[in-house]
Amino acid sequence: METGEVIAVNDNITSASEDIEARMARPVAPEDLRPGDYVAALQVVNEHLWPMFGSDEKPPRMFRVLAWPGHDWMPMQVEDICLPFVMLKTPRGKHWVLDTRQCRLGRVSASFGRRLFEAIAAAEEREKATTPADTAPSSE
Repeated sequence: METGEVIAVNDNITSASEDIEARMARPVAPEDLRPGDYVAALQVVNEHLWPMFGSDEKPPRMFRVLAWPGHDWMPMQVEDICLPFVMLKTPRGKHWVLDTRQCRLGRVSASFGRRLFEAIAAAEEREKATTPADTAPSSE
C-alpha cells in the first residue's frame, strides 16, 4: 500500500454522533410538520383554573401544566395538516386529530416509525391467526 492511499472498508460508515442523532426524537414546530412524518408526544399541556370555587379575593387564573404523555401515547404518522390541527394515523390504523397547542411533538426517524407500524401490524395478524373463530350455536 502506498502512502496516503485510502481503503474503503464500508460505504455506510457514519459517525457515532450521526447514529445517535438518527435514534433520538427531536422537538418539531407545528409549522415544520409534513404529511408522512412520524411523530410522538413529548409533552402534553394541561390547563387549569385556580381557584375554581370559593375565592372572591382574586379572579381565577389559568395555569398551564406540562406533563409527560402516558404510556399509551406512541408514535403516529402525520396524514394531513390544518394548523393548529394535525390528523394522525396510529399504528393500528385509527385516525386522530390533535390540537398542537395542547401537545409538544417530536419527530422520530422514518425507519423507527416504519418498523413500529410493521411490528404492530404483524402482532395483530398473529393475534387474529391464533384467535379461534366464533362458532355458531348448535341447534339441538
